[in-house]
Amino acid sequence: PNVGGHYEPQHRRLMLYHGTYEPYETVFHEGTHQLVHFATLIHGEAFSNSFWFQEGIACFFEAVKHGADGKWVVATLNRDRLMGIQQMIKMKREAPLEKLVKLRYGMVNLSGPSPGDKNALDPAEWYAQSWSMIYFLRTYQNGKYKDKFDEYFKAEITGKGSYESFVHIV
Repeated sequence: PNVGGHYEPQHRRLMLYHGTYEPYETVFHEGTHQLVHFATLIHGEAFSNSFWFQEGIACFFEAVKHGADGKWVVATLNRDRLMGIQQMIKMKREAPLEKLVKLRYGMVNLSGPSPGDKNALDPAEWYAQSWSMIYFLRTYQNGKYKDKFDEYFKAEITGKGSYESFVHIV
């Protein structure tokens, strides 16, 4: 019910659901998945399977706003994701960094946690924490870790993204 669309790497198509609440944000989010997928194909690799990286960077770019001059502006501070991560921290629900970086697609139940599993994060929480990692690496102290993030980005699109490469690079 809270999904506006998705990117299907096997068919190389971006799908939007009719009547999606935030069509531009959805296009930028899913379009980022599409761009990363095509970047991996250029390097002869499959779709990046790193959940935090894929969803974090997609959430980073979904925060688009229509500027007063009529142009699109990427507002790197995604207020919805920020509120989500702040709530997680307040409730002490954030995942340890190691668990987040090791997270792969297929390890997250995108339908939500099983009933009664009070420790499992729901998809919105994983997305918020993934966004916060990208936001931190790109913007903390005027980009202190930006070059390291860019190096890790290259590792992801060349099929070398992993927990071990993250620890080594960042």
